[in-house]
Amino acid sequence: MNTTPAGNAVRHGLSSLRHMPKGRESELGPIELDLIESRQPETPEQLEIVHELAFAMWQKGEHERVMIQEAEKLAGKSGDLFDQKALEDYQKLHKLWIENPIKYTDSMIESKLGAEHFTEIWQIIVNCLKDGLGLTLQTAISAIRTEGCSPSPHSIYGEGIWIMNRTMAFKPNREEFINEWLEQVDAGNSHDALIRANKISLSIPESQEAFDQLCERAVDRLNHWTDVLDELSNQYNENRQNFISQYSLTVMCSEELEKQALRLHRYRVFTENRIKELNKRLANIRAEILKKERFEEEKEYRKQKHEMAVAQLQRHEFEQLMEYRNAVDSKNATINSNPEPPQNMVMTDQDLDKIPPDWHNHKSILTNAIPNAELFSLWTNEQMIESGHLIAYLTQLPGTNKHWMEQITSCQDYELQLRSLTLRNRE
Repeated sequence: MNTTPAGNAVRHGLSSLRHMPKGRESELGPIELDLIESRQPETPEQLEIVHELAFAMWQKGEHERVMIQEAEKLAGKSGDLFDQKALEDYQKLHKLWIENPIKYTDSMIESKLGAEHFTEIWQIIVNCLKDGLGLTLQTAISAIRTEGCSPSPHSIYGEGIWIMNRTMAFKPNREEFINEWLEQVDAGNSHDALIRANKISLSIPESQEAFDQLCERAVDRLNHWTDVLDELSNQYNENRQNFISQYSLTVMCSEELEKQALRLHRYRVFTENRIKELNKRLANIRAEILKKERFEEEKEYRKQKHEMAVAQLQRHEFEQLMEYRNAVDSKNATINSNPEPPQNMVMTDQDLDKIPPDWHNHKSILTNAIPNAELFSLWTNEQMIESGHLIAYLTQLPGTNKHWMEQITSCQDYELQLRSLTLRNRE
């Protein structure tokens, strides 16, 4: 099996146009349904493009998933390294603290794991006192160390003595307790340690008073160390994130990972371009369909408008209009046929006499009408061709507005193009 980045890319479907990992085919269905609902494909070609677009969008999501997965792996690895280093440092510090709490308690306080350990000790003490039980010797020694004191009778002082006195208050046989205490701190053969321990036992309070005082102190110390732990945890997480960022930057600068990142980026860009291409194809097909629909609507509109205009003509005007069209014209050159564009022929003054007499206002229309898209909509093809010759003639006259004639020519060209398109659509 190919385990290189390129091999992994193929396995994840990043470098193939239609590769789908086995067992993940169902991920494509919802994407296709959403696209069909939003794009509304109407033809088999559009539907095929939607299928390709759905896969491209799934592929883009897969690129993002793999990139995020790789980043998470890298962050997880660097985070584990930071945690492992912090644990190793704490274990060394904890060993030193057990041997010499006076010297190393401050270092434990600055450590998130040290504050966590102190919080656990006082949580255990609070739980024992809630159950009405006193402290064990080992628990008392741990509590004394959290106060930065040595549990040995040789050097115990202050808060350490206070905790040990109240621990003794629950013990029925204080002599046995003192002997066990000395053994725990490796002072069983020390006469001086025994004398100091016995002297400390002389100031033991009543058991109820000791219990109440321990309960109050345990809750206070638990709250204190909980607050310290929260603050140190925030600092720890910040340092951890900085380490992850620095480590990731260092590793990403390696040649192999840089190649992999570039490869993933290249796949992503390719897929995004593919999505743009497919969306553009869909838009072009949709625009072509709308264009045909628009021409059909305009064709129908022109037809209705022509019928309305003919219906509104007076009788003599209607008969005059019909004189333009003989039997051959009616059969071969209707208003919706495809006329040939006017030939490049300029009329002369003598040619004007050849224009049918009922076109006496033809010249006036061309020189005075406002150019617009509907200027020629009701003209027959014969009128369109004849008007082209007349426009060419008028353009040559010295007093004619050339710009005005150019606009009218554009309107005529538009009408010729429209009739050509609507004719092809009808055929």
